[in-house]
Amino acid sequence: MVSSSLQPSPCTEDPFVRIAPFYDELMASIPYCGWVEYVEKVMGTFGFAPRRILDVACGTGTVALLLAQRGYQVVGIDRSPAMLEAARRKAKAAGVEIPFLCQDVKGLKLKEKFDLVLCLYDSLNYLLEEEGLLAAFRAVRRVMEPGGAFFFDMNSLYSFQAELFTQESAADAEVVYRWRSRFDPYSRIAEVEMYFAPPEEEPFRVIHRQRAYLVEEVIGLLGRARFVSLELFEAYTLLPPGRFSERIFYLAQRPEARKKG
Repeated sequence: MVSSSLQPSPCTEDPFVRIAPFYDELMASIPYCGWVEYVEKVMGTFGFAPRRILDVACGTGTVALLLAQRGYQVVGIDRSPAMLEAARRKAKAAGVEIPFLCQDVKGLKLKEKFDLVLCLYDSLNYLLEEEGLLAAFRAVRRVMEPGGAFFFDMNSLYSFQAELFTQESAADAEVVYRWRSRFDPYSRIAEVEMYFAPPEEEPFRVIHRQRAYLVEEVIGLLGRARFVSLELFEAYTLLPPGRFSERIFYLAQRPEARKKG
């Protein structure tokens, strides 16, 4: 287990507080084991052999838990106290010790250094300003070992233009939902109004906003944060992304420390 003497700053304005109690039910069809296998495949293909992993925006901790069960030392961070509470309950039930800390990716404060930093679930699209994304990249770099890998995914511009986030559940779903997305091509910000009707609870609506970043913008910001961009992938493959790719994975590396003399 990776220990932490950190005193995390309290998190506020939790956009997932209403969703956290049934988030795992909503995501029941997601092949999380396949995601973890994909991470391992990419790491192996590019010669990385991580031991200590930071799972940024870990949500309810499913990927962190699977990684820990495969023998990795894992720390999970998220800015949602409600999601983290669900993650802690799952880890305790599984008999696995994982530090789950409430932090914002733009201001990571960890004493440990990590061989691999993951950020999945298109979480970085929630950063609506370039300076915020740059701050996140710089914060990630500070908690990485030289030579370590940074692996993350982002929703593509095409996914927003095609309004792929306008969707709804089956009428007989345990948690009924309807999402309506509106994309502004000028700001490149999508506003998704989410309606939920959980069983035996009052229906409610929440608004989530994401920004579409161009590939060249992401690569440029990685360079400004002093990362080396290694490769881009069509989601869950080793193929390069194309015009109609909905999700793009980025692999970057913190350069090795320069040898003195």
